[in-house]
Amino acid sequence: MAIVYDDDTGPEITSALCGGTTPFMAPELLSPGMFKKTSSRVSKEADAYAFGMVILQVRLYLLKRLTER
Repeated sequence: MAIVYDDDTGPEITSALCGGTTPFMAPELLSPGMFKKTSSRVSKEADAYAFGMVILQVRLYLLKRLTER
């Protein structure tokens, strides 16, 4: 995650600068207008969404490995 410092506005985080894997990013970070938000700031909810997506991917990988045997 990147924090960009602008002399006029101070520290700011945006989805374009955060980096990360798009499928794991919360939808409101990718398209804030659809969720009636004016900016795409990272939040605890967005972090929880990303963590949930990682857990899902790990479980799907393990399930695939178990069914291949």
